[in-house]
Amino acid sequence: AAAAAAAAATSPSRGPRRSESMARLQSGSLGVSASAAVSTAAASASNASNPATPQRHYTSSSSLSAPSSVARSPFERHWSDFLVDDDPGEFPVGWEQRYTATGVPYFVDHIHRTTTFEDPRIAQREKKKQEARAQEAALPQYKRDLRRKMLKLRAMFEHRRQDHMVHLAHARNTTPDCIPVPKVEISVNRRNVFEDSYLALMKMKPSQLEGKLSIEFSGEDALDYSGVAREWFYLLSREMLNPYYGLFQHTSSDSYLLEINPNSSVNPEHLSYFRFIGRVIGLAVRHGHYIDGSFVMPLYKVLLHRNVSVTDMEKVDEQYYNSLRWMLENDITGVIDNTFTDESEVFGVKQTIELKPGGAQIMVTETNKREYVRLIVRHRLLQGIADQVLALRRGFNEIVPAEWTRMFDERELELIISGLAAIDVNDWKRHTEYRNCSPDSNIVAWFWRAIELYDDEGKARVLQFVTGTSRVPMTGFCDLRGSQGPKKFTIEYLPGAKRGELPKAHTCFNRIDLPPYESLEELVSKLTQAIENTVGFGIE
Repeated sequence: AAAAAAAAATSPSRGPRRSESMARLQSGSLGVSASAAVSTAAASASNASNPATPQRHYTSSSSLSAPSSVARSPFERHWSDFLVDDDPGEFPVGWEQRYTATGVPYFVDHIHRTTTFEDPRIAQREKKKQEARAQEAALPQYKRDLRRKMLKLRAMFEHRRQDHMVHLAHARNTTPDCIPVPKVEISVNRRNVFEDSYLALMKMKPSQLEGKLSIEFSGEDALDYSGVAREWFYLLSREMLNPYYGLFQHTSSDSYLLEINPNSSVNPEHLSYFRFIGRVIGLAVRHGHYIDGSFVMPLYKVLLHRNVSVTDMEKVDEQYYNSLRWMLENDITGVIDNTFTDESEVFGVKQTIELKPGGAQIMVTETNKREYVRLIVRHRLLQGIADQVLALRRGFNEIVPAEWTRMFDERELELIISGLAAIDVNDWKRHTEYRNCSPDSNIVAWFWRAIELYDDEGKARVLQFVTGTSRVPMTGFCDLRGSQGPKKFTIEYLPGAKRGELPKAHTCFNRIDLPPYESLEELVSKLTQAIENTVGFGIE
């Protein structure tokens, strides 16, 4: 499993490397022989109904019971019906899922040599539901709603994936469990992550981007079980959103918010790059990762195919917004002599654009001022960047269909794409698990004291070091995700480790390993060295 960890700080050229700890996934596939307990009756019935199906012979100590009900498609359910992931998680020890010849799933208990159509993970699912209700009780209503909408979105993606696997199985005259899980394999050089990623993604058709992400950094040993992918999104977003490349720029009112650069056409391939960025954002949403950056609210609106309004101007240009607001709230007779035009500057050359046909001859009056405000807001927010917006949205919708996002508003989409930048240390503590230590252990107390001593950037770098991203899920640390779904932040104490070693981080499991330290000062020193000098992945 992908693990990010600071190794010994002995490499003079690259600094400490993060190590990759290999873990076997307990997927339930135990490599059972043909004599495993499978219903002869079910297999015979399936083959009888489909003579072309190759005959398969099994022995069984019990017969399959018929499925009790057919689950509704996630597309047919309202988002409020979703409480936990439709994916039920790992199987109990000794259980395996198989498929009949017609593609119906059934379950094999190898310990008791029985088979059934009833999923043995249902009991575990009920426990998850109870935990989810308790977590939701502590959230404000808008976050509860957003959490459930996200669960529905994930279920729709999974339903589409399974449907694709069934179609492939039918085409190849086999069962879905015999079809290998498709992968989106991307190999990049860490120092050229933007261009390498662009070349890799843009040569693929949208249908080829359906599989599981498998990211590889050249020259680094790593198995990507989501940790490497999280780091890829983190590094790539910092590059592709960098104003240096001329695709985006910071707004005049907020240096942390990004808007599309209307002069991005200086790069003749800029529309292709915007489509690429749309694909990256879509992949982040598809796989539950985050983009390290925030856009102006109108950009989220256009991704949702919604119209912009005058209030959207506030975050882009607060001074101009206040002028428009004053115009709407006051009588402008004899005060303003504007026409239905707007001025823009392109590479030092001023241009006058008519907001409507003949706009240069139409004066703005008390009667038509609302039309003027509507047109000039739309022009300033969209018209100068219309082609870029269309390319960005096209790339996004190649991954996330437009109709799937109708249940979200623009503020919810912002949280889905970027997560939370602010880190609540108390929430972090509440949702942390411990191994070989407890909240009262000195090493744990020193770790949290170190976190409190760091500024916001330092806290974010620790989080990125351990999890692969500096962003927090919109519902807080309770919904951190690992290689196989939700996985809490974990601190593991390694009493047998050598003194003086650096902390190690396993990004796929959101886990940091802490060796023995003599004092708070030593822990702070070693942790700081790890987060500031770590480069790359390795296998442990």
